[in-house]
Amino acid sequence: MVDVDKNLHVNNPANAPMHYNQRVDVGVLTPPDYVPVKKLYSYFDGLNLYNQLDYDTYMMQKQAKPKKGKFPPILKVLGGILASYLLIAGGVKGIKKLISKIKL
Repeated sequence: MVDVDKNLHVNNPANAPMHYNQRVDVGVLTPPDYVPVKKLYSYFDGLNLYNQLDYDTYMMQKQAKPKKGKFPPILKVLGGILASYLLIAGGVKGIKKLISKIKL
């Protein structure tokens, strides 16, 4: 994989305080030490960089593994409430009768 980001990075000295946690002087205009250099790309160079970035993204997604899903806690809570309601309302005999009907 080719690191496309390092080719596209433009260092702007005016934004340095944001990135390096320096204190910003309010009301004081300080000119930058140098003018940022902008590199112009031709259509085909930009297309090649885009295609490389697209391919790199595709390969990273292809290698990614999905996270194992957990049982949602809200369903656990609702199941517990339902089970306790059935236990209180029907008693143990009522639950045994319900289970025997489900097993058919």
